[in-house]
Amino acid sequence: MTTKRHQIRLSGDPHFQDCLRRARVRLCTEGVSDGRIADVARHAVRLATPEEIISAHDGGCSPATQPPAKAPDPTSMQLVGEAAVELNRMRGELIARGAEALNLRAIVHCAICILAEKRELAFPR
Repeated sequence: MTTKRHQIRLSGDPHFQDCLRRARVRLCTEGVSDGRIADVARHAVRLATPEEIISAHDGGCSPATQPPAKAPDPTSMQLVGEAAVELNRMRGELIARGAEALNLRAIVHCAICILAEKRELAFPR
């Protein structure tokens, strides 16, 4: 049996990188992450709802809705195993809600921005 994997290239856009940094700090402060980018993405996708993803995308958080980034170093990360399955599940839920234009990269970007902005978090343990 092959392990599910998704390689995601994250935007080098300064606004997104700020969201990523804030999400990392938040998860580390909560004691649920060691700050690895893949771990941040995994938590972000798990904590976001399809409605929040759609709203964030409509609000312009997705890399597809942003002008090309001028930042020099976009970040790449990989979701493996259950995290990749959860990302696929989220994509399926979004397609069922009519948001088939959202690809895996856009979903991860929006989820990270949502995590950075959420007031209260409920972490599954």
